[in-house]
Amino acid sequence: MAYPAAVFAKIKSEKQREELTTLWKQHVNHYTRIRGHAILLSDDNYSIQQIVDIFGVDRDTVRS
Repeated sequence: MAYPAAVFAKIKSEKQREELTTLWKQHVNHYTRIRGHAILLSDDNYSIQQIVDIFGVDRDTVRS
């Protein structure tokens, strides 16, 4: 079975990056912080597999 693209998110503006960084560092919900961090890592060219390894979750979790 073929895997989809290695990178799943691209940040389109500096404002969006700043908002995601704030979300990652300050949001009260732990899972929301993880999601923000995962998007930032993806935009920094981390592959889905690398993000899976960092957070210890399933590949499908990262893709969704």
